[in-house]
Amino acid sequence: MDALMIHTLIQSRYSIFDACGELPFSIIFGLCRNSTDDIDPRALVVDISGSALDVPYALANELLKSHGINTLRSDKQRLKDANISTSPSRTRFITLPSPVGRTKHYKECFTIFEYRIDADSELASLLQPGKEYSIKLASKDLGIKWWTYVDDPQASLSEEQISQSSEPAKLLNSKPSAGHATFTVVDSVPWPPEVSTRMYMIPATEITAE
Repeated sequence: MDALMIHTLIQSRYSIFDACGELPFSIIFGLCRNSTDDIDPRALVVDISGSALDVPYALANELLKSHGINTLRSDKQRLKDANISTSPSRTRFITLPSPVGRTKHYKECFTIFEYRIDADSELASLLQPGKEYSIKLASKDLGIKWWTYVDDPQASLSEEQISQSSEPAKLLNSKPSAGHATFTVVDSVPWPPEVSTRMYMIPATEITAE
């Protein structure tokens, strides 16, 4: 099999990006194995570093494209060498369960991955307040360079497994439209005033019957 099709969706958690960082913002990916050709009962583990899910790298290397009212500035090329593998706090591997023996509808079986864009990140520095951005997959190619099958999806990958060559088939998006993450950048998000409550103890009033 030359390619394995993966149902892929992309959207943003909110419709605004708070440049101050008070409101956490993520690009959300949903992936599901739903191809009739996918008959392997084992789970599939994907290294997402340097792929379309690695948002800064993907934008700089044309695995994702920005479009709409305003596009990202051309200096996004400074993101070209950044990827998740250089950030120890980022999730690098995700697991996609097999569709074999699945009893739920595939829409209930998406693996969700969130790429959080921190306000002090290199990518956030390219987002200009007052502008709207829309990010989507550039093609069917998910840009995944390494993946493997595993018998036990709960077990962590060993260094020996990671050092092995990837499975040969390319992982491709199965849908012509995978959605898009559209958002507007704002300097800050207005927050409602804090609400506080107080309780007082009032001595009971003695009532005398006449």
